[in-house]
Amino acid sequence: LPTAIASSTIASSWWRYLVYGLPISLHFGWVTAATLVNLNGSVAASMLPPRAVAWVGHVSVAAATAVGMAVSITRRAPVYAGVICWALTAVADGMKKKKNKQNLADSSSASSSSSETGGGLLWNIKLQQRLSQLGAFANAATAAAVTAMMIIGKQREHNNIAP
Repeated sequence: LPTAIASSTIASSWWRYLVYGLPISLHFGWVTAATLVNLNGSVAASMLPPRAVAWVGHVSVAAATAVGMAVSITRRAPVYAGVICWALTAVADGMKKKKNKQNLADSSSASSSSSETGGGLLWNIKLQQRLSQLGAFANAATAAAVTAMMIIGKQREHNNIAP
């Protein structure tokens, strides 16, 4: 009987996570990603120079990476890091498309050497792509590690309760 009680307690805690924790983590991750996308969109629409817009994007990716990892670890919310991973992967894919488009523009035009266009823009696009890939990988690894810690913690709980 104690094993049955322990099993039902573990199942109940997973059920509670699926019903309450997972949707909130998913929603919070989406809100975080959307907030950063909107921030970057408004900065891009401003009159700031392209270099400043690019650096705001780089800082946003670093912030998303750090916040994704920190929230996931401190709140035991692997789904949050998974959503941030997904968002950063989308950013990296967008930068890949932008890089290909810029390469085509550079090859058709010989005057792309200034720091605001051409080479400087392409360098910032590549940096943004790499930072996004690194952030996505870091958040995926964090999500996997937090999930593993949760599973191991549940197994330890089960072993302490059962005779």
